[in-house]
Amino acid sequence: MSTATETELIEFIRSYRAPFPINMAATELHHLGNLGADWPKASFEHWVRELEQLVGKGLLDLTNGCLTVARSESLQQQSLFEL
Repeated sequence: MSTATETELIEFIRSYRAPFPINMAATELHHLGNLGADWPKASFEHWVRELEQLVGKGLLDLTNGCLTVARSESLQQQSLFEL
C-alpha cells in the first residue's frame, strides 16, 4: 500500500473507541509502517499532517490534542409519534 486512504485512517482512529492523542496515533502509524504492517512507511511528521488534514476536512475532531471520529450532523432522529 503506497498511501493510506482517508477511510483507513478514520477507521484506525475509530478502533480506539475513545479520544486518542494525535501524537500517539502518529507514532503508532509510523511504527506500524516501519515494522512492515499494512501501512505506508512514513515519518511521524507526515502522519501528523495527514491526521490534521482530516481534522480540517471535518472527518476527525481534535479536542485538547485528542482525536475522535467526527459525528455526522446529517442524521436526525425522528419523533416516535411523527406522521
